[in-house]
Amino acid sequence: MVSKDTIRYRCPITHIPTKDNVRVSMDIGINFHIGRPEMMDHKDNNDELRKFFYNFGPNRLEELLSESVDEEIRTFCKNIKVSKIRDIKTELTTTMKE
Repeated sequence: MVSKDTIRYRCPITHIPTKDNVRVSMDIGINFHIGRPEMMDHKDNNDELRKFFYNFGPNRLEELLSESVDEEIRTFCKNIKVSKIRDIKTELTTTMKE
């Protein structure tokens, strides 16, 4: 079943190397929904959901989300010292959105 509701995806990542080569762990949560927001009340949105289900599927989505989030966070943290790692929430969010 594909839901139109917002979905929370949790991706814990361990042993992330920082700039000063200290390993840290992060637990990242992403909120998303399937379909375009401007079409949520249109019948065309059902077509978008069908396309998602038949061409992409929930299992493939989880795999791609996990890989993408893991890679983005590891890449981002390689440029941050461990003393600043707790202060990166806003920077990380902006970078991942881009």
